[in-house]
Amino acid sequence: MTRTALDLRRPRVALVASPRATLPPGSYGGSVEQVTGLAAALARRGYEITVIGAGLTIAPGASRYRAIDTQQDEGLTDPVLAEALHGVAVERLLRRLDVDLVHDHTVIGMLTPASDRDIPRIVTVYTPTSDADGVPSAKVGGRVGGGAALVAVSGHQRAQAPGLPWLGVVHPGILVTEYPYREEKDGSCLFVGALAPGRGADLAIAAAHAAGRSITVAGTLPQPGMATYVQWRLRPLLRPGDKLIVAADHAKRTSLLLHARCLVAPFGADVPFSLPVVEALACGTPVVARRGGVADELVEHGVSGILCPTPAELADAIGAAEQLAPGDCRRHAAAHFDITDMAASYERLYLQALAARHQQIPALSPGSHPHRAPVPAGGRSGP
Repeated sequence: MTRTALDLRRPRVALVASPRATLPPGSYGGSVEQVTGLAAALARRGYEITVIGAGLTIAPGASRYRAIDTQQDEGLTDPVLAEALHGVAVERLLRRLDVDLVHDHTVIGMLTPASDRDIPRIVTVYTPTSDADGVPSAKVGGRVGGGAALVAVSGHQRAQAPGLPWLGVVHPGILVTEYPYREEKDGSCLFVGALAPGRGADLAIAAAHAAGRSITVAGTLPQPGMATYVQWRLRPLLRPGDKLIVAADHAKRTSLLLHARCLVAPFGADVPFSLPVVEALACGTPVVARRGGVADELVEHGVSGILCPTPAELADAIGAAEQLAPGDCRRHAAAHFDITDMAASYERLYLQALAARHQQIPALSPGSHPHRAPVPAGGRSGP
């Protein structure tokens, strides 16, 4: 049956999740969490949503959308092979599903060849676009499959790869009201992120010690070989009173963010987004980060955190962060990173992609672009 322009204003969307973790997420804190949250938010807006993932289980209260499991072998540890096999299974499923648009959140999604069905494909890119470990934009630019339209998770990420076929920018979001809030903090510092060279854990430890604070380091191992890095490079930096937690689940991570006096997040310029920063702000915890890169889009200097030009200034910034109001941090998260706003931004991009394909849905007005400008230092950002 041919879908009318009116039907396509509420398109049937297939969300494709990464096979690198089960749904709903446990210790993984990246794109998988975004898929489950986006599915629920879009379903609340009246969309017919199908989520395709590996190791799927439906979270309580998530019955608003349908979930399909690609039944991947749980013993498969090679991430490249897992992604490739998952991609093949997804394409087979999509041939049988009656959907109007595919929104892919996998790494391989941008390289997937066009199918024989005339269905728009949007791919959200979560990996760096300027790093050797991320998307080699110079090589990928001419190989994006099937006319896929890419969505960046930050303006900074998009600016690093201007040659890619970007449709827009949408910051990942969270359901802020589901995060606990606490005014009183226990005075400790916290690092949450990947435990790997260049991700800032060592800088966070050094800054906390220079500020006379203990620190809890909670992270994930992005690759099996990183266990050696943690054992021989990070553990020797820790002092009595410090803690190291590997693979903290969502509940543990939230508890740590809730009680920490500040989140120290000195990630480099290659990082496209930081979900722990947003989660910290939702818990009323200010953020100390390095100026430049995506931190300028996430933190309002002097209100929700302190931005430092160089790592040497992180220790002083920790003290300054202690003077910030937790309520301002929470309000900043609600105003800029709530998942309801994220869903609305994707809705606009869906209609834009469908309009380009079907030429029957009114295109977006220039003022409705979903990307928010970076938050200016010392001032509120615009709507």
